[in-house]
Amino acid sequence: MKLNNKGFTLVELLGVIIILVVILLIAIPSITSTVSRNKDQELEAKQQLIVAETKLYAEAHQRTEANFIAGTCSYSTQKLQELSIVSEENLLDSDGNLIIGCVYYNNSQKQYQFQTTCTITPCS
Repeated sequence: MKLNNKGFTLVELLGVIIILVVILLIAIPSITSTVSRNKDQELEAKQQLIVAETKLYAEAHQRTEANFIAGTCSYSTQKLQELSIVSEENLLDSDGNLIIGCVYYNNSQKQYQFQTTCTITPCS
């Protein structure tokens, strides 16, 4: 009587499973940090887009936006959304939540900036 020796032994299967688990334990933290880093980079890029769109609006409406251009008030992302100054897709983060913050003109640096906490008086 011949024995049929096709297939893997239990020890071989356990060895393969252990190797796969070790690979996963090494790969998961790396993948997680890459995803987190990409989300941070996307948020920063969206903030720059919000600033750019607000700047275009302010410069096109210099007469009505004199206080904003002078740096005496800021626009919150909620207000930018209400006034349709910034496109809605640029106001949402990767999870679909509204990006919270304010855009203002910094007179000392002569540039528009995004701030995550609104400390400057809101424009009316």
